[in-house]
Amino acid sequence: MIFLKVEILFLIVVFAKWFSDVDATPQPFEDDNILLEETKSHSLRYAGDKIRHGRDDEQGVGVKRNLSSNKKLKRFKDTKDNTGTTNEPKVNKGSKGTKKEPKDVPSSRQPTPEPEPVRVETMSAVFRYETSLWDERSLKGKVTLDINAFEEGLLQLSKESNNVGITATLFNEKSEKIFQKTVGSEYSPMSKTPGIPFAERYDPKQSGWTGDTQFAIFSNTKAIVAATYLSSVVDTGLGALDEPIHEIVSEVGIHDTFANVTARMVLSHSSGAGWFDRHSLNNPHYKCIYDLTTTMEECVLKYLQLDATTEPTTKYSEPGTVASYNNEAFGILSLLIFRKTGKKYTDVVAEYMTTPLGMLETSYDCPAAKSTSDKPQVAFGICTTGHDFPKFVQMLANKGLSHDGKRVLSLNSVQQMFSRGTGTALNGSERLLPGLNLILSSCVARNTGIHGIMGYGLGTMFIPGRKGEVFAHAGSNGGFWAVAPGRYSGYIASSTIPPPNYSKISLM
Repeated sequence: MIFLKVEILFLIVVFAKWFSDVDATPQPFEDDNILLEETKSHSLRYAGDKIRHGRDDEQGVGVKRNLSSNKKLKRFKDTKDNTGTTNEPKVNKGSKGTKKEPKDVPSSRQPTPEPEPVRVETMSAVFRYETSLWDERSLKGKVTLDINAFEEGLLQLSKESNNVGITATLFNEKSEKIFQKTVGSEYSPMSKTPGIPFAERYDPKQSGWTGDTQFAIFSNTKAIVAATYLSSVVDTGLGALDEPIHEIVSEVGIHDTFANVTARMVLSHSSGAGWFDRHSLNNPHYKCIYDLTTTMEECVLKYLQLDATTEPTTKYSEPGTVASYNNEAFGILSLLIFRKTGKKYTDVVAEYMTTPLGMLETSYDCPAAKSTSDKPQVAFGICTTGHDFPKFVQMLANKGLSHDGKRVLSLNSVQQMFSRGTGTALNGSERLLPGLNLILSSCVARNTGIHGIMGYGLGTMFIPGRKGEVFAHAGSNGGFWAVAPGRYSGYIASSTIPPPNYSKISLM
């Protein structure tokens, strides 16, 4: 957690220090109305029963609602009415005074009209409202990028941190790469025989850091998880964000504790499922994960059975009611993707995300995270390089398009990642990680005294700064990424134990 704190501090400092305000007049984000466009999967797929997360009544209070019981459509009834006649459509018999059917098309072969598809909501009212706020939330002032000052700051940071290696990549308001440079050379290489405790996952520091050095990005991984689910399941029409898992995973009964958990809840840390220490074997979840004889599917199914009755050593909450940072629940998504696509989760990541983006050095085979392609640490298990991961950040900033213009993620899905995913959950719009005392915005820190993550989308942290919102994430090691829509975006990579002392740089 300490590592996460200092990574986030750097997020504020680096971008706030070198991006000066030129015109504070609020300006709308280009293509803001795209949030209101419905994709095929949004308009035709899914009416779920008893989804707790974000359903609302007339007063806007989250309640359970059955969306499907009254929405079944039948074109014609087969039962007789009181007069003894049927309600079926009358067939033209060719009698006098009526128009005969064409002789070359027998009546028995007349095509039967296809019933119109039932239009149902895939997004609850509270989330449709959240996404409609894009114009209001994205007001921003124009900025200019002082590349020289940015580079000087990187050099100073590396020097103050004993020549730590840092690779920084920056994109302008058009998502064009305008800066990429490596400074310093010291880093902590990943151990080839990593232990369970964090300190046992790295070897002593050495020189030789470059933009092509492999390292673990830990919680920066979460954005890739969100993008992969959206691209492979939602954008393809195979499923929806608000679909309860009991409708996808047959082993989960409708009355099970976490039956109504949805992908949106998992991606926004509001599933209510159990939290466990990944640096210990003294809990049932990671005891299963680190067991070489078990499969990922087995461990996720066992995890879904852990609740206050079966494993009371940790805290739980009703799905969708409390936002609380949770790595372990992300494993559920690997099972959902497998059941939806019929393909192994890590193969889907490669097919829909890393391969289209040309991220050939990025995968879940990551020693420092004790992650493999066969049994990935879904929430924090990716390894990459300082030159590879920025391609993903550039795609988000470019509204779902790769650097060569290929559509990787739909416009709607990108902005779902950047819209608050916690709904009516407690802490969802305030402090997701209050215990860390993270200062995420000089504006918030100075004017309110509130310290914490000020909202969470899907695999994305919200940082309400003075110059407009910034969407970002950091890891316990491995740097951080940030996207300020229509202004700038970037990724700053490093891998050293301990991380650079970002807190030495004062807030703007």
